[in-house]
Amino acid sequence: MQTTRDHYGRMVCFFLAEGLRSRKISISRAAEIAEKVLNHVNLLDTETAFLNLVKELAKDFEELI
Repeated sequence: MQTTRDHYGRMVCFFLAEGLRSRKISISRAAEIAEKVLNHVNLLDTETAFLNLVKELAKDFEELI
């Protein structure tokens, strides 16, 4: 059974995969973003927490805007 955290992690992976496919994100930049999300994945228990994390990360990663 998929947990909420798994779901949010999967959504980020799909987003990064699409960025890589369309060449909008480099592999090293995607790895940085994925690392930051994984460092905070245990805090993601609601959609609001997920959106707040993305909002905070968008300050450092313009690709998330």
